[in-house]
Amino acid sequence: MDSIAGSLCAYQDPNLTSAERQALILSCLAKAHAPENVRAVAANQKEAYCKQNAINKKLLGSEKSRYMTACMDNDVAQMAYQASQQRMALRQINTLLMDAPTAAGDE
Repeated sequence: MDSIAGSLCAYQDPNLTSAERQALILSCLAKAHAPENVRAVAANQKEAYCKQNAINKKLLGSEKSRYMTACMDNDVAQMAYQASQQRMALRQINTLLMDAPTAAGDE
């Protein structure tokens, strides 16, 4: 698993059986949803959200710094990113399920 580039759970090896592919996906999803990974991703996404809002508001200097501090302390930014992260994860899972070969034709 560590040799697979990126953290996308969409690694496709034509030599994997259905059970092996399912185990790989479940392992990847477990790592992606580990508490330390979730916290780090949430913090990065929250910062990106706040930075983008500062850009949209055309804030500069100390005004931008004050906004960034307030935004990073605000749970609304984190909730917005958690919701977007959940939507993205669901799309990833749906894509994986749609692309997975059927059990009858896989082995």
